[in-house]
Amino acid sequence: MLKILNKGSSVEQNAQAVRWALEAGLGVRGDFIIGTPGETMESLENTLAFTKRTKLDYAHFNKFVPYPGTELYQRLQARGYQFDSKNLPPIVDHAAILYVPDGMTREQVKEFLDRAHREFYLRPSHVVRRLRRTGSWHEFIGQARGALAIVGL
Repeated sequence: MLKILNKGSSVEQNAQAVRWALEAGLGVRGDFIIGTPGETMESLENTLAFTKRTKLDYAHFNKFVPYPGTELYQRLQARGYQFDSKNLPPIVDHAAILYVPDGMTREQVKEFLDRAHREFYLRPSHVVRRLRRTGSWHEFIGQARGALAIVGL
């Protein structure tokens, strides 16, 4: 997927960057676009495994939205897809999926988005690590609210 999206880095390079940041004491957040052209259930599972393996502090799994002017938008238009660019849904609205990769269903993409958040954030090892790194009561309350929202997915 990194090659398809022209990210210019490898999975190992990204993992190394996370390790270096964690060793330096920095918090690390990863943002992942789910459901881009070329995506498969296998690539989705590989992405989720990467987030767990690298011990990110935060992982945001956002659905792909074909924004006008982007290369992916133009590629999809060339394939006959039409999108209402004036009414694009927010990336965090898992129910409003505009594009579904070949071989997948809208429900599979939505289910993966919800499951990825639950599996990443609700792992006991992640919860313990986050609690150890929580520096204030205010931050703890924020973490608790986030956990409750994820349980509700």
